[in-house]
Amino acid sequence: MIQALIAEGKSDFTILKNILDENDIKTQTVGSGREALARLEDDVFNLIVCDEKLSDMTGIELAKKVIAKNPMINIAIVSSLPPGEFHEASEGMGIFKQLPPSLGRPEAEQFIDDLNKILQITR
Repeated sequence: MIQALIAEGKSDFTILKNILDENDIKTQTVGSGREALARLEDDVFNLIVCDEKLSDMTGIELAKKVIAKNPMINIAIVSSLPPGEFHEASEGMGIFKQLPPSLGRPEAEQFIDDLNKILQITR
């Protein structure tokens, strides 16, 4: 079973959580980067979704810390940056997906399709 950790800030992840659930992806939710890093010590995750801004750090800062611990985790980050600026800010980190702040069902379904492609390659 695929395990996902969602680090929430102010974005609404309801639709994404529903789509993940519909695809038999088990989710856990935390509200800070510090909590996310603590969960990574105790559990194994295939995916981390980070909000753009958490209570104690940005999603990109969390991603850098996660990658330092486990570079094989698939990471997606909510970001309002234009794609080119996001790419520059996250270059070399292996972030597989930038998610829009207003994540609707079509974007969430595309996210699942992209995730499944990556997981098929890495299994």
